[in-house]
Amino acid sequence: MTTIAPPVLRTEPVTRTPNRTTRARAAARRGAAALAGAMFLTVPAQLTLVNATTGSAVIAGATALGMAALLSFVVVGSIWTLTSAYQPLVGGLAAAGLGIGSAVQLYAVLALLPTGTSGVSGFVSTWAVALMVFGLHLMLLSATLLLRRSPGLLAAGVGIAGVAVTAAVLPPGWFPQTTDAVLALVAGQALLLGWLAVLGFRSPRPS
Repeated sequence: MTTIAPPVLRTEPVTRTPNRTTRARAAARRGAAALAGAMFLTVPAQLTLVNATTGSAVIAGATALGMAALLSFVVVGSIWTLTSAYQPLVGGLAAAGLGIGSAVQLYAVLALLPTGTSGVSGFVSTWAVALMVFGLHLMLLSATLLLRRSPGLLAAGVGIAGVAVTAAVLPPGWFPQTTDAVLALVAGQALLLGWLAVLGFRSPRPS
């Protein structure tokens, strides 16, 4: 009696595509890490630049601010990923505001590096524009958080920080108070960091 072996079924490996929740959590973690780095660099860089008396101090402060601007572009992507599915217009504007402000900051840094201490005053005026855009970004982000039904205190705090940043560098005829603006910006970013951390590291809901 002849036994016929069953046919061998060839199977292909199954490729799992991450769902929207998984992608959002990963984006939030990336954004939180990048934002923490940007915050860590911004405050000492600002203090170094406004008190710079040597070319090496200018280079150190400008380099730190440039790195903070580059890290902010990572946060732009995170904000867009987290808001595009729910509030693409306002969320996109909030992300774009951070991107534009970061680009202006990077331009100001690159223009400052060749000039040394003689270019600090001009840098401050250009950087004030970036800070103003960052303030608008925080206000738009506050509206996005409200539309996403995030905690009201979180949205209000981000919005107030945005208003404070903008008020510190306006109107243009005043000498921009970059120290006040940076402190308000970091306060708003700290709230944003908390939001990203909660979204990125909270336990998934049981199915």
